[in-house]
Amino acid sequence: MTKLELGKLGEKIAQTYLANIGHKIIKTNYRSGRLEIDIISKYKNLIVFTEVKTRIKTAESIQENPLGLPQATNIKKAISSYIFKNKLNLDLTRLDLIIVLVNITGSQTDIVHYQDIF
Repeated sequence: MTKLELGKLGEKIAQTYLANIGHKIIKTNYRSGRLEIDIISKYKNLIVFTEVKTRIKTAESIQENPLGLPQATNIKKAISSYIFKNKLNLDLTRLDLIIVLVNITGSQTDIVHYQDIF
């Protein structure tokens, strides 16, 4: 499985997971220039921006920091662009992180969902 295929699989798994817990998916892979937001959804009265990180499950992948400072900065810029473009209230938005850990065949997954990460 290539890195691109792994990422797409993780995003699909995350979309299904979010829908199952009550999110309405608004947009996937929103782009603002070179910046991207993986999933934008509505949950209750919030617009939720979700970054998805997919890894092959190993002892190292469970412990690694999935979101570095440069990427976090870029995600914030993309979110700001979306909020401005759609005239949203910042207080009614949040950023979540979903980590999808899959076995080497992609058949077994673990999902870790961090809400309101910053």
